[in-house]
Amino acid sequence: MSDFRRVAYITGLVVFALLCLRLIAHAQGPVLIQNTPTELRASQNCNEARGTGAQTATLTPPAGQYVYIQTLEAGAFAQGGTVAISTPASLTSTNLPGSITFGLFGATTTTSNGAGAVFQNFVYNFAGNGLKSAAAGTAVTVVSPSVANLGWHIALCGYFAP
Repeated sequence: MSDFRRVAYITGLVVFALLCLRLIAHAQGPVLIQNTPTELRASQNCNEARGTGAQTATLTPPAGQYVYIQTLEAGAFAQGGTVAISTPASLTSTNLPGSITFGLFGATTTTSNGAGAVFQNFVYNFAGNGLKSAAAGTAVTVVSPSVANLGWHIALCGYFAP
């Protein structure tokens, strides 16, 4: 066998081997970097307000994006002395579909509790994509009423997206 045929034969074997390796590499498919994907809808923004009198929790999105509310936590607690509640105390909202009102507790008689006594604590969870704001680029607020001797804690969490 001449040197030229030997070089051509060896070159052909090398090319064939490289093509086989390439096919094997493609047959394995993509390699995962992490085992589970990251939840892209996870709450990335939270705002909380606490104190006596009317309290406001606000989430303000960037221009052109909506607020998707995932959780709202609210609690009412006595600041000492008599708390007069003759009508249900409700949290009001802005920039949510239909101006949603969140009822905290029903009408009760006038009660007297020591400072720190909790009237009610609740959490609203909005599963899936969350509760979408009515308008893009506009803040969502949740506001508690002002009731004498009653304190509030409001925590509003969600994310911003188009």
